[in-house]
Amino acid sequence: MMTTIPQTRQSGIKRFFERIHPCALKSSIWLFVLLFPFAFFHHQITTDDAWLGQQVHSLLQKGYITNNIFRDFPPLDGQIVVYHRLLIWCGAVVVRLLGWGVHQLWLVSVLAGIVTALMVYFARITDSTKATRLLAVSLLLFTPLLWRQMLIFRPEALVTACGFASFVVLNRAIKKDSTALLLLSGAFAGLAGLAHGLGMMFAIAGVTVLISERKYKPAILFFTVASLVFAPYVFGYFTERELFLAQLTQNQTMAARVSIRWWEPFVNLLNEHKRLFRKPEVIGISTLFALTLITHGNVLWRQHRSICIYLAALMVTLGAAPFPKMTHLMLPLIPFFALGIAYATTTPILARALRLNVRKMLPLVLGVVYIYGIGALVQAAFSPSAHQVETNSLLAAKLQHGTVVMAPFDFIFNEDGNFIIQSWRGAERFVANSPSSRALLQYAAQNGIRYLIADQELSHKWHLDEINKDSLDAPLQLILSFPDRDRYLYECRRRSVEVR
Repeated sequence: MMTTIPQTRQSGIKRFFERIHPCALKSSIWLFVLLFPFAFFHHQITTDDAWLGQQVHSLLQKGYITNNIFRDFPPLDGQIVVYHRLLIWCGAVVVRLLGWGVHQLWLVSVLAGIVTALMVYFARITDSTKATRLLAVSLLLFTPLLWRQMLIFRPEALVTACGFASFVVLNRAIKKDSTALLLLSGAFAGLAGLAHGLGMMFAIAGVTVLISERKYKPAILFFTVASLVFAPYVFGYFTERELFLAQLTQNQTMAARVSIRWWEPFVNLLNEHKRLFRKPEVIGISTLFALTLITHGNVLWRQHRSICIYLAALMVTLGAAPFPKMTHLMLPLIPFFALGIAYATTTPILARALRLNVRKMLPLVLGVVYIYGIGALVQAAFSPSAHQVETNSLLAAKLQHGTVVMAPFDFIFNEDGNFIIQSWRGAERFVANSPSSRALLQYAAQNGIRYLIADQELSHKWHLDEINKDSLDAPLQLILSFPDRDRYLYECRRRSVEVR
């Protein structure tokens, strides 16, 4: 039996979203604008910032990419031929204009996130009201996954911006039957892939929609343009084939090593729920979208069939891809989730009683999502700064210029170029399961390492905290200590130590 929402209730919902809701949503967006800069300057440097940032620095200094961080870790100990090219190129442009530093690199992701939010509001993908678009933008901004990816130099925010631009332009190209817009959409899909290989899922989604519309020649043209723009990503295969394949499939430092066996895509799809509902930063918006499919799935399919097909193709491609179920890889889905949720929240429905009861849950879940999102951003905005760059500068003042330093990843900022900086990854692999200060000294001697910078965890793991700090003859000497900043500087004073 079908149940209709009373007309008075429909009018009440309409008045709410036309008067009160837009005002509250504008306030929430301004709250984000106020809090985000504090989170930007208080955020800690991550491993990816240093890993990918050092590639930018290498490109600017040498014209090609090497990575001293892994100078002792084949196959990354020479030239790097597999990398997120568009991200590195954008980072190089920003650093060339604004100088070297982690905040400069983060601006790439920040600008990508802002562009995505603006597209969600101004693109008018559906004939939605201003209130609906404001809700979509607000929900997008307060999804922690988005703003956390805006605070890291990784490709996901850039993939999302380029991919969503491809979708917006393709939507208009189909409506206007425009070849120029079709070519532009294909170029944006290729750029998404050039930022991260997984970004080519936007090319697959675009082709799927065009085929569903029986536009076969436009589909071929679209995919051809996307492939040409994406092509530089795989240039290494044709210039250094063995190295390219080794860095793609045998790189033990990467969580997302490529492995393709015929049954894996199906298993990956069955396990995709582990990504969508894995962490608090996405559980809220994923749950809201699931409720949206229950309440408005049939309406969305009837009124926006091509958009539904596009999103389904994205989700299937992402789910089947040979990558671990890492949450940050689902960022390109979030703008679509936000738009669907906003549509369901602001649109009355004619439906069965079950759907109406589920719809009543949307405001409650939405409120929980906002409370968590705002709370997480407030915590990030007012968390104490780690002072990593300042600490690195104090440590660097005690080091001999040009020497080899084994250090945590963040030491790259802003000391890359002043020293040869390598990570602890190679040493950890060298000693396997038996780390000791003696084994570490042996390793340091073999690799010409003069200084060690460690945190408390590394010091304890390698038993560095047990050395005689007062002995001037000790082969490993503690020369500087910052317990409150969790950094300890050691000097290796003997070049060869026999491992017992």
